[in-house]
Amino acid sequence: MPAIDLRERFSTLAPFCDPKGLLALSPKQRASLVAFRRLAEIAESPVVVANSGKSIDCFAIKQTIVSDCSVIASLTVSALWERRFGRKLISNIIYPQNRHQEPVFNPCGKYMVKLHLNGILRKVVIDDRLPVGQYGQLLCSYSANKNEFWVSLLEKAYLKVMGGYDFPGSNSVSDIFAVVFVYIFNTFAF
Repeated sequence: MPAIDLRERFSTLAPFCDPKGLLALSPKQRASLVAFRRLAEIAESPVVVANSGKSIDCFAIKQTIVSDCSVIASLTVSALWERRFGRKLISNIIYPQNRHQEPVFNPCGKYMVKLHLNGILRKVVIDDRLPVGQYGQLLCSYSANKNEFWVSLLEKAYLKVMGGYDFPGSNSVSDIFAVVFVYIFNTFAF
C-alpha cells in the first residue's frame, strides 16, 4: 500500500461520521438495537488494544448475533499467530497508530483498516459508532478485555466492505486472506 494512503487525517473538528452512513443491521440486531454509540460512550477509558506493547489477546474474542463466524475465526487464528510468534499481524493494520506503530484510541472517532480484498490492498475508513442493545451490550463482536475495541473495529471494517452487519455468511479462506495477506505484503514487499 503506498505510504501516502497511510497519511489519512484522523483529527477532525467534530466527531467523525462515516459519509456512507451506518452499517445495515440484521433483523435480529434491529430488534435488539437501542442505539449506535461511540467508543467513549461505551467505555470509560476506551483503547484499541489493551496490552500496549504486547501481543493482542486471541482468547478474548466474543461473537454475538452477527453471522460472520468465519470472519471471527480468522481473526482468532491471526491473533493467535501474532501472540505466538510476536510479529504484528492484526495490530499493524489498524490506524491511527502511535510512534511504536501500535493502534491507538482516536477521540475523533475515525479509524482506518488495511485489508486485502479481491486481490487488492484497500484502506477501509470507518467511524467508531457500534450497535448497542438495551442492556448496554454490543450487538457486534467484541473483546472480553475491558475497554478494548480492536475486534469490533476490525469486524466493522470488513463488514462495511461486505455490505453491513446483515451479513449472509462467510468463507473462512477469503476471510483470513483479507487479514494475513496484508502482513505478507508488508513484510516481503512484493
